[in-house]
Amino acid sequence: MRVVAGELGGRPLAGVPGRGTRPTADRVKEAMFSILGGSLDGGWALDAFAGTGALGIEALSRGAERAVFIEKSPAALRVLRGNLKRLGLDARCRVLPMDVRVALHRLNALLPAGGVSGQAIAFRWVFFDPPYKMAGAVDLLGELDRLGLVEAGAVAVVETSAQTVVPDKIGMWHHWKRSTYGDTALTFYRKESTE
Repeated sequence: MRVVAGELGGRPLAGVPGRGTRPTADRVKEAMFSILGGSLDGGWALDAFAGTGALGIEALSRGAERAVFIEKSPAALRVLRGNLKRLGLDARCRVLPMDVRVALHRLNALLPAGGVSGQAIAFRWVFFDPPYKMAGAVDLLGELDRLGLVEAGAVAVVETSAQTVVPDKIGMWHHWKRSTYGDTALTFYRKESTE
């Protein structure tokens, strides 16, 4: 596993030992960011179900300003924190060691003002790579929107099994692309403006 491109392109990433975590394959990660346009234009990234942090780290390498990683597995958290430290990304990141559902509801309390005076967190890039058998993971996108945690025009990428059926619309999120790579599917959503 490695950072595919950007300022950290080619740098190795440690993986979580055992089979409890399913990392995104480099070819899938490369395809994902190619669809997103290759480079990201600043903004905050959210890597939910972060595992090793590969997706959030890739986002930072390609131009995201800051990233929040949510992961509850102690083994994955050790690897994630090690990857961030080794790549010198600690100052641009926050790691929330808890369940994603809990973290979303506590996010603004945990990260007051997002480092910008008077402004709450608003993500531009959202990466969801939940366990393939987890029910209701895609619905968490709607929760992000209801909680006001994403910018208008934000993009979310949900990684699922190719057999998983995902909705075309979740709240203000609208599906705009789906690509399949073996047993992995990437579904891309954009948050539409309410105006």
